Amino acid sequence: AITSFALTRLITFSPDLVELVVPGLSCVAGEHLRALAMHCPRFAKLDVSRCADLTAHWLFSLPYPPPRSAHEPSQRRGLTSLKASGLVGMDLVDVGLLLHWHPHLVTLDLSFSVGLDDTVLERLVVRPQPPVLAEPSQVDGGARLAYVPAPITKQSYPALRHLNLSACKHISSIGLHHLVGAFPNLEILELSRIGGRLRTDGLARFLASCTKLRKLDLEDATETSDEALLALVPSAVG
Repeated sequence: AITSFALTRLITFSPDLVELVVPGLSCVAGEHLRALAMHCPRFAKLDVSRCADLTAHWLFSLPYPPPRSAHEPSQRRGLTSLKASGLVGMDLVDVGLLLHWHPHLVTLDLSFSVGLDDTVLERLVVRPQPPVLAEPSQVDGGARLAYVPAPITKQSYPALRHLNLSACKHISSIGLHHLVGAFPNLEILELSRIGGRLRTDGLARFLASCTKLRKLDLEDATETSDEALLALVPSAVG
């Protein structure tokens, strides 16, 4: 029975708020994330899983570190934990940009994101750079400026320790192949309830790049074979 007004009021008068856990709360909406950005500079942990009236694009309203300024240091360090399981519109969000804005993010839960697919995972790590202005060339007696496409760089997120993509049924081993090397310090990986799309090839390559794993959930991975587990074992012993 909590109302939207009451929650907004509480956030507005809680400047030291660090964590907000409201999964499934029907009153949560974009205005509350905007209020967190305006009034809670130390905010770091959010759980808005299954909030039916909240769409994923509002996540970009959250407090994140502003550009560095030597004259005015900021309290804001961005999120360290984001749980957005089942949040509507996650497939339309640039997850890579979200991780870029929150470089200290340790936990990311995107489980049960209906539209999350391999293309979203590819955009997470592949970020094209703006074109580079080349030397003017002489064309038909006049100089013409030319732009040369910049090389595509692959992003990595060393801060992330816990990634949950369970029940994202449009993700496959192809999408996991894109993530190879993206999370070098990952310790907990949850990939349950994806089913037969989780095949050995891409999964094995991804697991081989996660050398610090402590927990792995592959429930319902019916098409995964031994090679995926052997990828976790050092190739040479002694």
